[in-house]
Amino acid sequence: MLDRSVLDHSNIVRSKYFTAISKDYEHFIIPYIALSFSLTLTCCNYSQKILRKGSALSLLHSMVNASD
Repeated sequence: MLDRSVLDHSNIVRSKYFTAISKDYEHFIIPYIALSFSLTLTCCNYSQKILRKGSALSLLHSMVNASD
């Protein structure tokens, strides 16, 4: 069996490690998720605008071709 002081030291090191991970999570991962979500919404918005313009252009093109 391991000595009690070794187990206590192991628990202290483990708790410090998880505290550091949780601080990284708060400061880096959460803003990264928010930024990627924001970029996704922005890209979807622009792609919808492009599709609308594309469909309007195709409609205009078909109207011009129909008049020929």
